[in-house]
Amino acid sequence: MLQWELLHQASVLKYEHSHFITRLQLTDRLMNIKCANWFKLIIFSILIFGIYASYKTSFGIISINSDVVDTGLLWQGVLKHGWGFIKTWNYNYDNWLLSLFPIHFILFEVFGDHIKLILWFGYLVFLANILICCWIAYELGAKLAVPAIAILLLYSNYFWYLGGLITFPITHNSTNLYGLICLLLIIKWTKKPRYLYSLLILVFFIIAGISDPWFLSTYGVPILLTQIYLIKEYINSTDLAKASSYLIIAILFSFAAIATKLFGLLEFSSQKFIVVFTFKNLLAHICNYVKYLGLIFNLLPGRFNLENHNQFWPSMISFTVMAILAITFNCKFLKVKDKNLAELNYLFTNIFSILLVSCSFILLYIPKSHFNDFMNARYLINIPFFIIMTICIVLEKYWNRFNIVVKIAAFAIGFLYLITSCYSSNYLWWQKIDTDKNGYYNLLSFLQQNHLNYGYADYWQANIITWIAHQQVLIRPLTFYDKTGEATSNLHLQSSELWYQETDLPKEHTTTFIIVQKENSQCQDQTSCAEKISQQFGKPEKILTYHDEFIMVWNHPLLSIIQKLPKKY
Repeated sequence: MLQWELLHQASVLKYEHSHFITRLQLTDRLMNIKCANWFKLIIFSILIFGIYASYKTSFGIISINSDVVDTGLLWQGVLKHGWGFIKTWNYNYDNWLLSLFPIHFILFEVFGDHIKLILWFGYLVFLANILICCWIAYELGAKLAVPAIAILLLYSNYFWYLGGLITFPITHNSTNLYGLICLLLIIKWTKKPRYLYSLLILVFFIIAGISDPWFLSTYGVPILLTQIYLIKEYINSTDLAKASSYLIIAILFSFAAIATKLFGLLEFSSQKFIVVFTFKNLLAHICNYVKYLGLIFNLLPGRFNLENHNQFWPSMISFTVMAILAITFNCKFLKVKDKNLAELNYLFTNIFSILLVSCSFILLYIPKSHFNDFMNARYLINIPFFIIMTICIVLEKYWNRFNIVVKIAAFAIGFLYLITSCYSSNYLWWQKIDTDKNGYYNLLSFLQQNHLNYGYADYWQANIITWIAHQQVLIRPLTFYDKTGEATSNLHLQSSELWYQETDLPKEHTTTFIIVQKENSQCQDQTSCAEKISQQFGKPEKILTYHDEFIMVWNHPLLSIIQKLPKKY
Protein backbone atom coordinates (compact mmCIF):
# COMPACT_ATOMS: atom_id res chain seq x y z
CA MET A 1 0.00 0.00 0.00
CA LEU A 2 2.78 2.38 0.96
CA GLN A 3 4.66 1.48 -2.19
CA TRP A 4 1.59 2.21 -4.34
CA GLU A 5 1.15 5.66 -2.71
CA LEU A 6 4.81 6.50 -3.31
CA LEU A 7 4.49 5.53 -6.98
CA HIS A 8 1.31 7.61 -7.30
CA GLN A 9 2.95 10.67 -5.73
CA ALA A 10 5.97 10.26 -8.02
CA SER A 11 3.74 10.13 -11.10
CA VAL A 12 1.83 13.22 -9.92
CA LEU A 13 5.10 15.11 -9.38
CA LYS A 14 6.34 14.03 -12.81
CA TYR A 15 3.10 15.23 -14.44
CA GLU A 16 3.22 18.57 -12.62
CA HIS A 17 6.87 19.03 -13.58
CA SER A 18 6.21 18.30 -17.26
CA HIS A 19 3.15 20.58 -17.15
CA PHE A 20 5.27 23.32 -15.58
CA ILE A 21 7.94 22.94 -18.29
CA THR A 22 5.25 23.10 -20.98
CA ARG A 23 3.83 26.26 -19.44
CA LEU A 24 7.30 27.81 -19.38
CA GLN A 25 7.82 26.93 -23.05
CA LEU A 26 4.44 28.39 -23.97
CA THR A 27 5.22 31.51 -21.97
CA ASP A 28 8.57 31.88 -23.77
CA ARG A 29 6.89 31.44 -27.13
CA LEU A 30 4.25 34.01 -26.27
CA MET A 31 6.94 36.42 -25.08
CA ASN A 32 8.91 35.87 -28.29
CA ILE A 33 5.77 36.43 -30.37
CA LYS A 34 4.95 39.58 -28.40
CA CYS A 35 8.53 40.86 -28.78
CA ALA A 36 8.48 40.06 -32.49
CA ASN A 37 5.14 41.81 -32.90
CA TRP A 38 6.39 44.84 -30.98
CA PHE A 39 9.54 44.90 -33.12
CA LYS A 40 7.48 44.71 -36.32
CA LEU A 41 5.23 47.49 -35.03
CA ILE A 42 8.24 49.69 -34.30
CA ILE A 43 9.73 49.06 -37.76
CA PHE A 44 6.35 49.70 -39.38
CA SER A 45 5.99 52.97 -37.44
CA ILE A 46 9.48 54.08 -38.48
CA LEU A 47 8.64 53.33 -42.13
CA ILE A 48 5.32 55.20 -42.00
CA PHE A 49 6.96 58.22 -40.39
CA GLY A 50 9.76 57.93 -42.96
CA ILE A 51 7.22 58.26 -45.77
CA TYR A 52 5.82 61.36 -44.04
CA ALA A 53 9.31 62.80 -43.41
CA SER A 54 10.44 62.24 -47.00
CA TYR A 55 7.20 63.76 -48.29
CA LYS A 56 7.69 66.88 -46.15
CA THR A 57 11.36 67.12 -47.12
CA SER A 58 10.54 66.73 -50.80
CA PHE A 59 7.75 69.28 -50.87
CA GLY A 60 9.67 71.57 -48.51
CA ILE A 61 12.53 71.81 -51.00
CA ILE A 62 10.81 71.57 -54.36
CA SER A 63 9.28 74.62 -55.97
CA ILE A 64 7.31 74.98 -59.17
CA ASN A 65 9.28 76.27 -62.15
CA SER A 66 9.34 76.05 -65.92
CA ASP A 67 11.22 72.74 -65.97
CA VAL A 68 8.40 71.13 -63.95
CA VAL A 69 5.74 71.97 -66.54
CA ASP A 70 7.61 70.76 -69.62
CA THR A 71 5.27 67.82 -70.17
CA GLY A 72 2.22 69.91 -69.31
CA LEU A 73 2.86 72.52 -72.00
CA LEU A 74 3.53 69.81 -74.54
CA TRP A 75 0.20 68.23 -73.60
CA GLN A 76 -1.60 71.59 -73.97
CA GLY A 77 0.03 72.02 -77.37
CA VAL A 78 -1.17 68.59 -78.50
CA LEU A 79 -4.72 69.45 -77.41
CA LYS A 80 -4.62 72.71 -79.38
CA HIS A 81 -2.66 71.74 -82.50
CA GLY A 82 -2.87 67.94 -82.63
CA TRP A 83 -0.12 65.32 -82.38
CA GLY A 84 1.98 67.13 -84.96
CA PHE A 85 2.82 69.63 -82.21
CA ILE A 86 5.38 67.25 -80.69
CA LYS A 87 7.51 67.67 -83.83
CA THR A 88 7.70 71.45 -83.30
CA TRP A 89 9.11 71.11 -79.77
CA ASN A 90 12.75 72.00 -79.09
CA TYR A 91 13.67 69.04 -76.90
CA ASN A 92 16.44 68.94 -74.36
CA TYR A 93 19.19 66.29 -74.49
CA ASP A 94 17.07 64.28 -72.09
CA ASN A 95 13.77 64.59 -73.92
CA TRP A 96 11.55 62.33 -71.72
CA LEU A 97 9.49 61.64 -74.85
CA LEU A 98 8.78 57.98 -74.10
CA SER A 99 9.56 57.63 -70.39
CA LEU A 100 7.42 60.45 -68.95
CA PHE A 101 5.21 62.12 -71.55
CA PRO A 102 2.80 59.19 -72.10
CA ILE A 103 2.30 58.73 -68.34
CA HIS A 104 1.84 62.46 -67.73
CA PHE A 105 -0.56 62.77 -70.67
CA ILE A 106 -2.78 60.06 -69.18
CA LEU A 107 -2.68 61.72 -65.75
CA PHE A 108 -3.63 65.10 -67.25
CA GLU A 109 -6.53 63.55 -69.15
CA VAL A 110 -7.84 61.78 -66.04
CA PHE A 111 -7.15 64.33 -63.29
CA GLY A 112 -6.74 67.62 -65.15
CA ASP A 113 -3.77 69.97 -65.50
CA HIS A 114 -3.02 70.57 -61.83
CA ILE A 115 0.50 71.62 -60.89
CA LYS A 116 0.46 69.53 -57.69
CA LEU A 117 -0.28 66.44 -59.77
CA ILE A 118 3.14 66.77 -61.41
CA LEU A 119 4.87 67.35 -58.06
CA TRP A 120 3.16 64.32 -56.52
CA PHE A 121 4.23 62.21 -59.47
CA GLY A 122 7.89 63.02 -58.83
CA TYR A 123 7.58 62.00 -55.19
CA LEU A 124 5.78 58.75 -56.07
CA VAL A 125 8.57 57.88 -58.52
CA PHE A 126 11.01 58.19 -55.62
CA LEU A 127 8.88 55.82 -53.52
CA ALA A 128 8.71 53.43 -56.48
CA ASN A 129 12.53 53.46 -56.65
CA ILE A 130 12.65 52.44 -52.99
CA LEU A 131 10.05 49.72 -53.57
CA ILE A 132 12.04 48.21 -56.47
CA CYS A 133 15.26 48.30 -54.39
CA CYS A 134 13.49 46.38 -51.63
CA TRP A 135 12.06 43.94 -54.17
CA ILE A 136 15.54 43.29 -55.57
CA ALA A 137 16.83 42.53 -52.06
CA TYR A 138 13.89 40.19 -51.49
CA GLU A 139 14.53 38.34 -54.77
CA LEU A 140 18.17 37.90 -53.75
CA GLY A 141 17.08 36.24 -50.51
CA ALA A 142 17.90 39.15 -48.20
CA LYS A 143 14.45 39.52 -46.64
CA LEU A 144 15.68 41.14 -43.44
CA ALA A 145 17.54 43.75 -45.50
CA VAL A 146 14.26 45.03 -46.98
CA PRO A 147 13.19 47.28 -44.05
CA ALA A 148 16.79 48.47 -43.57
CA ILE A 149 17.03 49.57 -47.22
CA ALA A 150 13.64 51.28 -47.05
CA ILE A 151 14.52 53.18 -43.86
CA LEU A 152 17.94 54.34 -45.10
CA LEU A 153 16.47 55.58 -48.39
CA LEU A 154 13.39 57.22 -46.87
CA TYR A 155 15.48 59.14 -44.36
CA SER A 156 17.90 60.34 -47.03
CA ASN A 157 20.10 63.38 -46.57
CA TYR A 158 18.74 66.83 -47.39
CA PHE A 159 21.34 67.31 -50.13
CA TRP A 160 20.19 64.20 -52.00
CA TYR A 161 16.77 65.83 -52.35
CA LEU A 162 18.19 69.22 -53.32
CA GLY A 163 21.34 68.53 -55.33
CA GLY A 164 20.30 65.09 -56.53
CA LEU A 165 16.76 66.24 -57.39
CA ILE A 166 15.67 62.81 -56.18
CA THR A 167 11.95 63.68 -56.10
CA PHE A 168 11.92 66.27 -58.89
CA PRO A 169 9.12 65.40 -61.36
CA ILE A 170 11.24 65.54 -64.51
CA THR A 171 14.73 64.28 -63.81
CA HIS A 172 17.02 61.25 -63.92
CA ASN A 173 15.16 59.74 -60.97
CA SER A 174 12.52 58.43 -63.39
CA THR A 175 15.25 56.96 -65.60
CA ASN A 176 16.75 55.33 -62.51
CA LEU A 177 13.40 53.63 -61.92
CA TYR A 178 13.42 52.13 -65.43
CA GLY A 179 16.97 50.89 -64.83
CA LEU A 180 16.13 49.27 -61.50
CA ILE A 181 13.09 47.59 -63.06
CA CYS A 182 15.32 46.15 -65.81
CA LEU A 183 17.73 44.84 -63.17
CA LEU A 184 14.84 43.28 -61.25
CA LEU A 185 13.54 41.62 -64.43
CA ILE A 186 16.98 40.16 -65.16
CA ILE A 187 17.19 38.75 -61.62
CA LYS A 188 13.77 37.13 -62.07
CA TRP A 189 14.82 35.95 -65.55
CA THR A 190 17.80 34.05 -64.09
CA LYS A 191 15.37 32.07 -61.92
CA LYS A 192 12.82 31.43 -64.64
CA PRO A 193 13.98 32.48 -68.16
CA ARG A 194 10.67 33.54 -69.66
CA TYR A 195 10.73 35.32 -72.99
CA LEU A 196 8.31 37.87 -71.54
CA TYR A 197 11.10 39.15 -69.30
CA SER A 198 13.41 39.59 -72.30
CA LEU A 199 10.67 41.45 -74.18
CA LEU A 200 9.98 43.78 -71.23
CA ILE A 201 13.70 44.47 -70.82
CA LEU A 202 13.89 45.33 -74.53
CA VAL A 203 10.94 47.73 -74.26
CA PHE A 204 12.20 49.45 -71.09
CA PHE A 205 15.70 49.80 -72.57
CA ILE A 206 14.30 51.57 -75.63
CA ILE A 207 11.97 53.79 -73.59
CA ALA A 208 14.62 54.89 -71.10
CA GLY A 209 17.54 55.06 -73.55
CA ILE A 210 15.76 57.26 -76.11
CA SER A 211 14.32 59.49 -73.40
CA ASP A 212 17.51 60.05 -71.41
CA PRO A 213 21.13 59.38 -72.54
CA TRP A 214 22.06 59.07 -68.84
CA PHE A 215 20.44 55.62 -68.88
CA LEU A 216 23.21 54.21 -71.08
CA SER A 217 26.07 54.81 -68.64
CA THR A 218 24.10 53.94 -65.51
CA TYR A 219 22.17 50.84 -66.60
CA GLY A 220 22.28 50.16 -70.35
CA VAL A 221 25.99 49.52 -70.83
CA PRO A 222 26.53 48.01 -67.32
CA ILE A 223 23.77 45.44 -67.90
CA LEU A 224 25.13 44.59 -71.37
CA LEU A 225 28.68 44.19 -69.99
CA THR A 226 27.34 41.96 -67.23
CA GLN A 227 25.55 39.69 -69.70
CA ILE A 228 28.68 39.37 -71.85
CA TYR A 229 30.84 38.71 -68.78
CA LEU A 230 28.48 35.96 -67.59
CA ILE A 231 28.17 34.13 -70.93
CA LYS A 232 30.30 31.26 -69.63
CA GLU A 233 28.06 30.91 -66.58
CA TYR A 234 24.96 30.91 -68.80
CA ILE A 235 26.39 28.19 -71.06
CA ASN A 236 26.91 25.96 -68.03
CA SER A 237 23.26 26.44 -67.06
CA THR A 238 20.81 24.16 -68.86
CA ASP A 239 17.94 26.62 -68.38
CA LEU A 240 19.75 29.77 -69.50
CA ALA A 241 22.10 28.55 -72.26
CA LYS A 242 19.66 29.33 -75.07
CA ALA A 243 17.67 32.09 -73.34
CA SER A 244 20.82 34.14 -72.64
CA SER A 245 21.51 34.55 -76.35
CA TYR A 246 18.00 35.94 -76.87
CA LEU A 247 18.47 38.37 -73.98
CA ILE A 248 21.79 39.67 -75.34
CA ILE A 249 20.28 40.02 -78.84
CA ALA A 250 17.34 41.94 -77.34
CA ILE A 251 19.71 44.33 -75.54
CA LEU A 252 21.83 44.87 -78.66
CA PHE A 253 18.66 45.52 -80.68
CA SER A 254 17.59 48.11 -78.12
CA PHE A 255 20.97 49.85 -78.48
CA ALA A 256 20.42 50.05 -82.24
CA ALA A 257 16.95 51.52 -81.65
CA ILE A 258 18.37 54.07 -79.20
CA ALA A 259 21.22 55.12 -81.50
CA THR A 260 18.82 55.66 -84.44
CA LYS A 261 16.02 57.25 -82.39
CA LEU A 262 13.77 54.26 -82.99
CA PHE A 263 15.07 53.85 -86.55
CA GLY A 264 14.30 57.45 -87.48
CA LEU A 265 10.72 57.60 -86.20
CA LEU A 266 11.68 59.97 -83.37
CA GLU A 267 14.47 61.84 -85.14
CA PHE A 268 12.68 65.13 -84.44
CA SER A 269 13.50 64.70 -80.73
CA SER A 270 17.26 64.66 -81.34
CA GLN A 271 19.42 67.42 -79.97
CA LYS A 272 22.73 67.92 -81.71
CA PHE A 273 25.56 67.73 -79.22
CA ILE A 274 29.07 66.39 -79.02
CA VAL A 275 30.26 64.33 -76.07
CA VAL A 276 33.70 65.63 -75.15
CA PHE A 277 36.09 63.86 -72.80
CA THR A 278 38.71 66.12 -71.32
CA PHE A 279 41.62 65.83 -68.92
CA LYS A 280 41.96 69.60 -68.65
CA ASN A 281 39.82 69.96 -65.54
CA LEU A 282 40.32 66.43 -64.26
CA LEU A 283 41.30 67.43 -60.71
CA ALA A 284 38.38 69.84 -60.38
CA HIS A 285 35.95 67.19 -61.63
CA ILE A 286 37.31 64.68 -59.10
CA CYS A 287 36.88 67.25 -56.32
CA ASN A 288 33.27 67.86 -57.36
CA TYR A 289 32.65 64.12 -57.52
CA VAL A 290 33.98 63.64 -53.99
CA LYS A 291 32.14 66.70 -52.70
CA TYR A 292 28.73 65.75 -54.09
CA LEU A 293 28.85 62.13 -52.90
CA GLY A 294 30.22 63.31 -49.56
CA LEU A 295 27.25 65.65 -49.20
CA ILE A 296 24.80 62.89 -50.15
CA PHE A 297 26.36 60.51 -47.60
CA ASN A 298 27.02 63.23 -45.05
CA LEU A 299 28.08 61.80 -41.67
CA LEU A 300 28.81 65.12 -39.94
CA PRO A 301 25.71 66.79 -38.42
CA GLY A 302 24.96 70.03 -40.18
CA ARG A 303 22.53 71.74 -42.51
CA PHE A 304 23.31 72.29 -46.13
CA ASN A 305 23.09 75.82 -47.52
CA LEU A 306 24.53 77.65 -50.48
CA GLU A 307 27.23 79.19 -48.30
CA ASN A 308 28.66 76.04 -46.71
CA HIS A 309 28.29 73.50 -49.52
CA ASN A 310 31.67 74.44 -50.99
CA GLN A 311 33.52 73.29 -47.87
CA PHE A 312 35.49 70.34 -49.21
CA TRP A 313 37.03 68.58 -46.22
CA PRO A 314 33.82 67.65 -44.37
CA SER A 315 32.58 66.09 -47.62
CA MET A 316 35.93 64.36 -48.08
CA ILE A 317 35.64 62.69 -44.66
CA SER A 318 32.13 61.37 -45.33
CA PHE A 319 33.08 60.26 -48.84
CA THR A 320 36.15 58.37 -47.59
CA VAL A 321 34.22 56.51 -44.88
CA MET A 322 31.42 55.48 -47.25
CA ALA A 323 33.88 54.53 -50.01
CA ILE A 324 35.81 52.24 -47.66
CA LEU A 325 32.57 50.65 -46.46
CA ALA A 326 31.24 50.17 -50.01
CA ILE A 327 34.51 48.69 -51.28
CA THR A 328 34.70 46.34 -48.27
CA PHE A 329 31.24 44.90 -48.85
CA ASN A 330 31.63 44.64 -52.63
CA CYS A 331 34.94 42.83 -52.19
CA LYS A 332 33.34 40.45 -49.71
CA PHE A 333 30.56 39.79 -52.23
CA LEU A 334 33.15 39.14 -54.96
CA LYS A 335 35.06 36.64 -52.81
CA VAL A 336 32.01 34.51 -52.09
CA LYS A 337 32.34 31.42 -54.30
CA ASP A 338 28.83 29.99 -54.09
CA LYS A 339 26.99 32.92 -55.69
CA ASN A 340 24.03 32.09 -57.91
CA LEU A 341 23.32 33.79 -61.26
CA ALA A 342 20.88 36.27 -59.74
CA GLU A 343 23.54 37.43 -57.29
CA LEU A 344 26.18 37.59 -60.03
CA ASN A 345 23.92 39.75 -62.21
CA TYR A 346 23.24 42.14 -59.37
CA LEU A 347 26.88 42.30 -58.25
CA PHE A 348 28.42 43.08 -61.63
CA THR A 349 25.66 45.45 -62.76
CA ASN A 350 26.17 47.33 -59.51
CA ILE A 351 29.96 47.50 -59.97
CA PHE A 352 29.84 48.43 -63.67
CA SER A 353 27.15 51.05 -63.05
CA ILE A 354 29.10 52.83 -60.31
CA LEU A 355 32.38 52.69 -62.26
CA LEU A 356 30.91 53.91 -65.56
CA VAL A 357 28.89 56.78 -64.15
CA SER A 358 31.87 57.83 -62.00
CA CYS A 359 34.22 57.86 -64.99
CA SER A 360 31.65 59.68 -67.11
CA PHE A 361 31.18 62.36 -64.47
CA ILE A 362 34.91 62.88 -63.98
CA LEU A 363 35.92 62.86 -67.66
CA LEU A 364 32.86 64.39 -69.31
CA TYR A 365 32.92 68.00 -70.39
CA ILE A 366 30.71 70.30 -68.30
CA PRO A 367 29.97 73.85 -69.54
CA LYS A 368 31.83 76.44 -67.47
CA SER A 369 28.61 78.20 -66.46
CA HIS A 370 27.37 75.00 -64.81
CA PHE A 371 30.71 73.63 -63.64
CA ASN A 372 30.25 74.20 -59.91
CA ASP A 373 26.46 73.91 -59.87
CA PHE A 374 25.66 71.61 -56.94
CA MET A 375 22.70 70.21 -58.89
CA ASN A 376 25.21 68.30 -61.02
CA ALA A 377 24.88 65.76 -58.21
CA ARG A 378 21.79 64.54 -60.08
CA TYR A 379 24.12 62.64 -62.41
CA LEU A 380 25.27 60.47 -59.49
CA ILE A 381 21.95 59.40 -57.96
CA ASN A 382 22.29 55.74 -58.95
CA ILE A 383 25.35 55.38 -56.70
CA PRO A 384 23.58 55.85 -53.32
CA PHE A 385 20.89 53.36 -54.33
CA PHE A 386 23.46 50.70 -55.17
CA ILE A 387 25.72 51.32 -52.18
CA ILE A 388 22.86 51.15 -49.66
CA MET A 389 21.38 48.05 -51.32
CA THR A 390 24.71 46.24 -51.52
CA ILE A 391 25.72 46.89 -47.91
CA CYS A 392 22.34 45.76 -46.54
CA ILE A 393 22.10 42.68 -48.78
CA VAL A 394 25.67 41.46 -48.20
CA LEU A 395 25.50 42.12 -44.45
CA GLU A 396 22.43 39.92 -44.08
CA LYS A 397 23.34 37.12 -46.48
CA TYR A 398 26.90 36.71 -45.22
CA TRP A 399 26.51 37.86 -41.64
CA ASN A 400 28.62 35.01 -40.23
CA ARG A 401 31.52 35.77 -42.57
CA PHE A 402 32.15 39.23 -41.12
CA ASN A 403 34.13 39.88 -37.96
CA ILE A 404 32.63 41.87 -35.11
CA VAL A 405 34.54 45.04 -36.03
CA VAL A 406 32.99 45.26 -39.51
CA LYS A 407 29.51 44.57 -38.12
CA ILE A 408 29.80 47.27 -35.47
CA ALA A 409 31.27 49.73 -38.00
CA ALA A 410 28.45 49.10 -40.49
CA PHE A 411 25.74 49.60 -37.87
CA ALA A 412 27.47 52.65 -36.38
CA ILE A 413 27.90 54.34 -39.77
CA GLY A 414 24.31 53.51 -40.76
CA PHE A 415 22.99 54.92 -37.49
CA LEU A 416 25.16 58.05 -37.82
CA TYR A 417 23.94 58.52 -41.40
CA LEU A 418 20.31 58.38 -40.21
CA ILE A 419 20.99 60.85 -37.40
CA THR A 420 22.74 63.38 -39.65
CA SER A 421 20.11 62.97 -42.37
CA CYS A 422 17.28 63.60 -39.93
CA TYR A 423 19.14 66.58 -38.47
CA SER A 424 19.68 68.06 -41.92
CA SER A 425 16.00 68.12 -42.85
CA ASN A 426 13.89 67.75 -39.69
CA TYR A 427 12.99 71.45 -39.64
CA LEU A 428 11.09 70.88 -42.90
CA TRP A 429 8.91 68.18 -41.32
CA TRP A 430 6.94 70.74 -39.33
CA GLN A 431 6.82 73.62 -41.80
CA LYS A 432 3.84 74.51 -43.94
CA ILE A 433 4.39 73.41 -47.53
CA ASP A 434 4.90 76.22 -50.03
CA THR A 435 5.52 75.03 -53.57
CA ASP A 436 5.47 78.58 -55.00
CA LYS A 437 8.57 79.95 -53.30
CA ASN A 438 9.30 82.26 -56.25
CA GLY A 439 5.89 83.94 -56.13
CA TYR A 440 4.72 83.07 -59.64
CA TYR A 441 1.05 83.18 -58.65
CA ASN A 442 1.52 86.73 -57.31
CA LEU A 443 3.16 87.79 -60.56
CA LEU A 444 0.28 86.24 -62.50
CA SER A 445 -2.23 88.21 -60.40
CA PHE A 446 -0.29 91.43 -61.08
CA LEU A 447 -0.36 90.81 -64.83
CA GLN A 448 -4.09 90.06 -64.80
CA GLN A 449 -4.82 93.17 -62.73
CA ASN A 450 -3.07 95.24 -65.38
CA HIS A 451 -4.91 93.44 -68.21
CA LEU A 452 -1.72 91.95 -69.64
CA ASN A 453 -2.39 88.58 -71.25
CA TYR A 454 0.32 88.14 -73.89
CA GLY A 455 4.02 88.78 -73.76
CA TYR A 456 7.56 87.52 -73.49
CA ALA A 457 9.97 86.81 -70.66
CA ASP A 458 12.95 84.74 -69.68
CA TYR A 459 12.29 80.99 -69.88
CA TRP A 460 12.11 80.57 -66.09
CA GLN A 461 9.10 82.88 -65.90
CA ALA A 462 7.48 82.29 -69.27
CA ASN A 463 6.55 78.62 -69.23
CA ILE A 464 5.48 78.38 -65.60
CA ILE A 465 3.19 81.44 -65.78
CA THR A 466 1.57 80.11 -68.97
CA TRP A 467 0.90 76.77 -67.25
CA ILE A 468 -0.56 78.04 -63.97
CA ALA A 469 -2.69 80.57 -65.87
CA HIS A 470 -4.25 77.71 -67.87
CA GLN A 471 -3.30 79.71 -71.00
CA GLN A 472 -5.43 82.69 -69.95
CA VAL A 473 -2.10 84.53 -69.88
CA LEU A 474 0.44 83.48 -72.50
CA ILE A 475 4.14 84.25 -72.01
CA ARG A 476 6.64 82.95 -74.52
CA PRO A 477 10.35 82.46 -73.74
CA LEU A 478 12.62 85.24 -75.02
CA THR A 479 16.35 84.57 -74.99
CA PHE A 480 18.92 87.25 -74.22
CA TYR A 481 22.52 87.31 -75.39
CA ASP A 482 24.38 87.32 -72.09
CA LYS A 483 27.32 89.40 -73.38
CA THR A 484 25.28 92.37 -74.61
CA GLY A 485 21.84 91.93 -73.02
CA GLU A 486 20.03 92.16 -76.36
CA ALA A 487 17.13 89.87 -77.24
CA THR A 488 17.70 87.15 -79.86
CA SER A 489 15.53 84.89 -81.98
CA ASN A 490 17.14 81.74 -80.55
CA LEU A 491 14.55 79.09 -79.80
CA HIS A 492 14.90 78.15 -76.15
CA LEU A 493 14.92 74.53 -75.10
CA GLN A 494 11.48 73.19 -74.17
CA SER A 495 9.72 75.67 -76.44
CA SER A 496 7.74 75.31 -79.65
CA GLU A 497 8.31 76.87 -83.07
CA LEU A 498 4.55 77.52 -83.26
CA TRP A 499 4.78 79.99 -80.38
CA TYR A 500 6.52 82.46 -82.68
CA GLN A 501 3.99 82.44 -85.49
CA GLU A 502 0.89 84.55 -86.14
CA THR A 503 -1.41 81.69 -85.13
CA ASP A 504 -0.16 81.96 -81.55
CA LEU A 505 -1.39 85.53 -81.06
CA PRO A 506 -4.74 85.96 -79.24
CA LYS A 507 -7.66 87.15 -81.38
CA GLU A 508 -8.13 90.33 -79.36
CA HIS A 509 -4.45 91.18 -79.11
CA THR A 510 -3.99 94.83 -78.14
CA THR A 511 -0.95 94.95 -75.87
CA THR A 512 2.34 93.07 -75.62
CA PHE A 513 4.74 93.06 -72.70
CA ILE A 514 8.30 91.94 -72.01
CA ILE A 515 9.41 91.11 -68.48
CA VAL A 516 13.01 92.02 -67.72
CA GLN A 517 13.91 89.82 -64.78
CA LYS A 518 16.75 90.48 -62.35
CA GLU A 519 17.25 86.98 -60.93
CA ASN A 520 17.70 83.65 -62.74
CA SER A 521 18.03 85.25 -66.13
CA GLN A 522 20.51 85.51 -69.00
CA CYS A 523 19.99 89.24 -68.68
CA GLN A 524 22.82 89.98 -66.25
CA ASP A 525 22.41 93.78 -66.22
CA GLN A 526 18.71 94.59 -65.92
CA THR A 527 19.01 98.28 -66.85
CA SER A 528 21.25 97.53 -69.81
CA CYS A 529 18.80 94.89 -71.05
CA ALA A 530 15.89 97.32 -70.78
CA GLU A 531 17.81 99.88 -72.85
CA LYS A 532 18.72 97.28 -75.46
CA ILE A 533 15.11 96.13 -75.67
CA SER A 534 13.94 99.72 -76.20
CA GLN A 535 16.42 100.04 -79.06
CA GLN A 536 15.26 96.77 -80.63
CA PHE A 537 11.48 97.07 -80.15
CA GLY A 538 10.98 100.81 -79.87
CA LYS A 539 10.12 102.88 -76.84
CA PRO A 540 7.42 101.16 -74.73
CA GLU A 541 4.14 102.90 -73.90
CA LYS A 542 4.81 102.34 -70.21
CA ILE A 543 7.09 100.46 -67.85
CA LEU A 544 5.56 98.80 -64.81
CA THR A 545 7.62 97.80 -61.80
CA TYR A 546 6.90 94.58 -59.95
CA HIS A 547 9.34 94.03 -57.09
CA ASP A 548 12.76 93.97 -58.84
CA GLU A 549 11.37 93.39 -62.32
CA PHE A 550 10.61 95.74 -65.19
CA ILE A 551 7.49 95.01 -67.23
CA MET A 552 7.75 96.92 -70.51
CA VAL A 553 4.41 97.34 -72.31
CA TRP A 554 3.66 98.18 -75.98
CA ASN A 555 0.24 98.70 -77.57
CA HIS A 556 1.05 96.55 -80.60
CA PRO A 557 2.39 93.04 -81.37
CA LEU A 558 6.15 92.45 -81.31
CA LEU A 559 6.18 89.14 -83.17
CA SER A 560 7.34 90.53 -86.52
CA ILE A 561 10.34 92.15 -84.82
CA ILE A 562 11.19 88.98 -82.87
CA GLN A 563 11.13 86.93 -86.08
CA LYS A 564 13.78 89.23 -87.57
CA LEU A 565 16.08 89.22 -84.54
CA PRO A 566 19.52 87.66 -85.10
CA LYS A 567 20.55 84.33 -83.61
CA LYS A 568 23.51 84.54 -81.24
CA TYR A 569 25.39 81.85 -79.33
